[in-house]
Amino acid sequence: MQKELRGSLEERFLEAVWVFLAGNFVDAENICRKILSNHPSHGDTLNLIDLIQARGGDFKTAIDF
Repeated sequence: MQKELRGSLEERFLEAVWVFLAGNFVDAENICRKILSNHPSHGDTLNLIDLIQARGGDFKTAIDF
């Protein structure tokens, strides 16, 4: 069962950042994608997904994002 995101956009984004910094890239990306489903042009979230993709070595997806 996936965790539902609650709270403000800023709170959800900060959660994604903390999860990313903890090294859990899969969960951080999942949080980012949930944020983007409601806020598709949120620049900070788009940048974080770029970092996650690049960190995983998927530079093409990072560039395309």
